[in-house]
Amino acid sequence: MKTTKPDKFKLHEGGKDEFESTDEFMNKVEEIRKDFTEKYSQKLSNERNWVMRFLIKVKLEIEIRKRIHALSSLKNLHAIDN
Repeated sequence: MKTTKPDKFKLHEGGKDEFESTDEFMNKVEEIRKDFTEKYSQKLSNERNWVMRFLIKVKLEIEIRKRIHALSSLKNLHAIDN
């Protein structure tokens, strides 16, 4: 059985580590950080209690890490378009 367009995608041989070192991944990580920072900036600027500010920052960092982990999860099949 013949398949059409066999060379459309080129898979990464190095797996997750190789994918995480690409410029595309780094750009997505920066975009995620920017989006969540903007989302929480209003809450941080309005909060006067330093304990609550600390907790907001911790929550922000946890959400960023979760999103990055979902992006680079081993469950995903990473391919690069030529």
